[in-house]
Amino acid sequence: MVWIPPVSGARHHNGGRESERGPAYARYLSAVADNPDFVGAHWFQYIDEPLTGRTLDGENAHVGFVTVADLPYVDLVAAARDANLSVLRELHLIASPGVSE
Repeated sequence: MVWIPPVSGARHHNGGRESERGPAYARYLSAVADNPDFVGAHWFQYIDEPLTGRTLDGENAHVGFVTVADLPYVDLVAAARDANLSVLRELHLIASPGVSE
């Protein structure tokens, strides 16, 4: 029998208020990091979808790290940075601040 790791497909958090996206990302990343069956995680899309919608179906979701004008969602970017650094520290892939190796 061959073991196949679980896959969590395209992931983004576009529900609710902008202030909820960073904490939602952090919870998702922490859950993935805590599950030994997962080998990684990714964010689905760097930039929001076009304001006028995608050509295929008109979807214009608010899913990116940046707006269509290439302006970052500062709170989301900061939360993602902190969450990623936290996971790397937990996995001992980088040193904690103030700790020398």
